[in-house]
Amino acid sequence: MAQSKYPQTGIIGIVLWGVKLAPASSKPRKIRRATCHYIGPVTLSLFNELKRRNVFRVGIAYVVAAWVILQVADLVLENIGAPIWVMQTLMLAVGLGFVVALVIAWAYEMTPEGVKRERDVVRDDSVTHHTAKKLDIITIGLVVVAIGLLVTDRLLLRKIDNASSGQTLVIPAEVPVNPADEIRDNHSIAVLPFAHRSAEADDLFFTDGIHDDLLTQLAKIQDVKVTSRTSVMQYRDTAKSIPQIAQELGVAKILEGGVQRAGKRIRINAQLVDGATDEHLWAETFDREMTVENLFEIQSEITSHIVSAVKGELTPEDQARLVRAPTRNLEAYEAFLRARSIMRESSNEISRYPEAESHVLEALELDPDFGQALLLSARLHGYVAWFYSEQRADRRALANDALERAGELLGTDQPEWLSARGSFLYRFEQDYAGALKVQVKAHAAMPGDADILTDLALIQRRLGLFEEAISNALEAARLDPVSVGHMLTAIGTLQQLREWPRYEALVDDGYARFPRSPEMSAYHAIVPSLTRGDLVESRRRFSRVAPHMSGAYVGPAHLLPLLERDFEEVIRVVESPEMTGFVEAFGIPHWATLKKAYALRGLGDN
Repeated sequence: MAQSKYPQTGIIGIVLWGVKLAPASSKPRKIRRATCHYIGPVTLSLFNELKRRNVFRVGIAYVVAAWVILQVADLVLENIGAPIWVMQTLMLAVGLGFVVALVIAWAYEMTPEGVKRERDVVRDDSVTHHTAKKLDIITIGLVVVAIGLLVTDRLLLRKIDNASSGQTLVIPAEVPVNPADEIRDNHSIAVLPFAHRSAEADDLFFTDGIHDDLLTQLAKIQDVKVTSRTSVMQYRDTAKSIPQIAQELGVAKILEGGVQRAGKRIRINAQLVDGATDEHLWAETFDREMTVENLFEIQSEITSHIVSAVKGELTPEDQARLVRAPTRNLEAYEAFLRARSIMRESSNEISRYPEAESHVLEALELDPDFGQALLLSARLHGYVAWFYSEQRADRRALANDALERAGELLGTDQPEWLSARGSFLYRFEQDYAGALKVQVKAHAAMPGDADILTDLALIQRRLGLFEEAISNALEAARLDPVSVGHMLTAIGTLQQLREWPRYEALVDDGYARFPRSPEMSAYHAIVPSLTRGDLVESRRRFSRVAPHMSGAYVGPAHLLPLLERDFEEVIRVVESPEMTGFVEAFGIPHWATLKKAYALRGLGDN
């Protein structure tokens, strides 16, 4: 009856009519039979027509061609430094083009006389079968090109750019962090702080600067594991023996020495010692005229002796990595060393950034072509903009100009430039994928730099690559075993993952090693409540944590009273200097507002 009464409505009319008019007692089987009677032939007819008009073939060919185009574009745009929106725009255009291609394939046909509307082509004159063969050949060719790109990427490019997976950068997260638990690598070395033997006490920054530059050179040498600056600084003027220091740092060899400058002369002595036997492997004293060229020549000679002793030989690649003098102006170099010293000592103490900036500007006034000073300037602008959002636009322009000029002077393949570029993309552009690619290249060129590994971990965490982030943070902790920051990065990532067994184990290890760290103490305090729901123990631990401005502190500070339903305490914490400073520094006023609103609601103040 449905078919005779509503023949013009087709499938939809029958279904709607059946749903609306059929009584509850009617048999739905009739409706299904009627529906299938129409759906089956129409679906088959539509499929055959799509196939005849080569819509499927056009779609497949388009997808393969689009993939090839996007892969080539990604490579080209990355190497010319194009902004990320260019790639995003291209992807959007390709996506919209897919729909357009299918519509054209359906509505038009390629004939010997040219392109015609499909309805104007006589069916007997249609040559779609010939077009289908051409499309098959084109698709096969594109597939071959795609396979070639894949093979090239995996076999040739993967070694230098593993940004998508980070596999060359990760290690098992379960490996112990404590270097004393590891087997000493014969290629590992720690460079102790040089003794300051100059008459002027204020010259300590200069002695530390020589030490830092030597560490930077060593960090660029492949297959040499160099303990980071933070870990070795605790051994300045230490009474511990060389074997004891080597055991604590998990290294095979120790370099120690001293710096003395008087007038226009510089004297640097250095000696390399076997960490297990305390045997002197090499020693030399350099006494030369005080010039920047001589300073870096001495550092290169020391590096050569170290690498020869650690690796057995200095390869041409290692030799090429030895740094030439970055400037010929000694006063500019000293101003740069002062600025770098302030930056490293101040960490997140943003009040000291103006002092560092004044020394950077002095260095660049004395030598506008001082590439390393330009890179330090770019980083400084990034740090300031990170904490003062109102300066972001101006600082971004200044940082970008400094980076471009440094790239012209030093080369954009230098690890220091790549690392600074990655920091720029992270702090100013929020281009985390681009920052990751650049930092991977920086790590490949400077594998012994723990800070680059932690930068990688922070970027990977932003991208959701949590296991890679944890592994790289722990590897940084191995290279820099007395610096708490690397472990805090891994712990914070595990907290985001809610991996409570691994989180608790790493926090316990970190707290045992860094009991005086306020951040580590705060993480340790919140463990019982997060893992076992034990608020009493968490409160007991947290009562001993000194208030400070960090995410590790302000998180438990408001979370514990929330869980305890002490809403008045929540409001007090939200209005505390630590919370206010944290919120202002990271530009998240809404975060504190939400916490306070929740507490007011708990108090019944709507």
